[in-house]
Amino acid sequence: MTISRRALLVSGTTALTLSPLRTILPTAVPTAIPTAGAAGVEAAAGIRPRFPGDPGRGRVYYGAFVQFPRNVERYERRLGHRLGARRSYFLPHQAEGLVRRARHDVAARRLPLVSTKVPGSWRDVATGASDDWLHPMLDGLAAIDRPVFLTLHHEPENDVAGPGNLPGWFVEMQEHALAAAAARAPLVSIVPILMSWTFDPASGRTPGQWIAPSPALFGFDAYNWWSPRTNAPWTGFGTLLRRAERYAGGRPLVVGEFGVRRDPRRPQRSARWLRNAYRQAVRNDVVAMTYFDQRIGDPDGDFRLTGPRLAAFRRNLRRPRSVLLR
Repeated sequence: MTISRRALLVSGTTALTLSPLRTILPTAVPTAIPTAGAAGVEAAAGIRPRFPGDPGRGRVYYGAFVQFPRNVERYERRLGHRLGARRSYFLPHQAEGLVRRARHDVAARRLPLVSTKVPGSWRDVATGASDDWLHPMLDGLAAIDRPVFLTLHHEPENDVAGPGNLPGWFVEMQEHALAAAAARAPLVSIVPILMSWTFDPASGRTPGQWIAPSPALFGFDAYNWWSPRTNAPWTGFGTLLRRAERYAGGRPLVVGEFGVRRDPRRPQRSARWLRNAYRQAVRNDVVAMTYFDQRIGDPDGDFRLTGPRLAAFRRNLRRPRSVLLR
């Protein structure tokens, strides 16, 4: 995660959370849309869901991050289709807004992928010192009575600081949150999400030290940071997926953010990347993925869905293996 993108997420959350959360569903959206959930296709065939909201192998909640002030219903009308999943970010004091956002999304049959930073340190959450923050948030999500994916401190790798924010405490925080969710909000899945860079051998990092063993889902981000200015290579989604998948232990995968830059000399190149990413996802048990559709002021280009990228995203959203929350 770049500094500019991190600043964008933090600066946008307050306005996003305090804005009215309308429950108007988009118009001009197809009605015959595949759905998925705990009673989805595989469950109907007698196969036990692996987690709440399991769409079944080969199906995916396909969606995006829609930042304030863009209205999600207006965004969906532009696409001509509902998002299967929506990514949202919150600060610790915005727990009530996080619950409202999740309620708003499930009402529209989007799977909520909600992320929040935590109060204090990871150790505080891991040891129960922040339970007076964690438990009410889980209780609020439990009242929705629908599947929700919850991430505590997405992409933590750049935030190691002091004795309370070390990789071991990050792992323990996930385990503590998982136990609390199982007891208080059984339809909430705790989904730790790591950076794509962490799985790149060039990073020199040890991914295993960040991986919690108990969550049912394995989360990571997947960016093609290609740049002719810095000579960063063009990296296919399949490569990014394989790097992370080897650490997943066979768990279903969640791509919390993904994106591809536009090659000005080859406008269709990024569209092909998106089409290939979709095919790789449904073949490799990616159950949810959300595109980071934002302008971030990067000199190497951003990830906005425009032109061929937008057309490819729309087609992927309409594919029969893209599902909505049941």
